[in-house]
Amino acid sequence: MRAAVEVRLPCVAGLFYPDSPERLAAEVSRWLVSGESRFAERVRALVVPHAGYAYSGATAGRGYGLLAEGRDVVR
Repeated sequence: MRAAVEVRLPCVAGLFYPDSPERLAAEVSRWLVSGESRFAERVRALVVPHAGYAYSGATAGRGYGLLAEGRDVVR
């Protein structure tokens, strides 16, 4: 028998990130802009900020976006 799974409701939705799932998805998609980087092939780790999206979303998205091309490659 499986135990019941409790889902915690977001307590800061609307404060540090949008409370609308559609708006949140649109913002994250906009931030995940891939770009050219001469370092992307050699990246072994990525440290990104994790403050509220309004403060660090664009920077974190840019970092993850640089890795988009090699996301299916495991070395």
